[in-house]
Amino acid sequence: MFRPNIDGKATKDDFRLASEFCHALPTPWLEPEDVAEPGLFLASGSSKYMTGTSISIDAGCMIEWPSGPAR
Repeated sequence: MFRPNIDGKATKDDFRLASEFCHALPTPWLEPEDVAEPGLFLASGSSKYMTGTSISIDAGCMIEWPSGPAR
């Protein structure tokens, strides 16, 4: 899907190259805790005054590709 030039089964390292290209931050992908921690914050009392706010957890993908990586 991301590397059509690869014959056979793609590995995690093959995906890493394509994924890093999409992010502004130097990471190939997000870990589950990268998404869970902001969720826990929003569920806590520390966020009680936050309203109508979007929190992007995308490693800077929208900075690199504001219309999406496919465009």
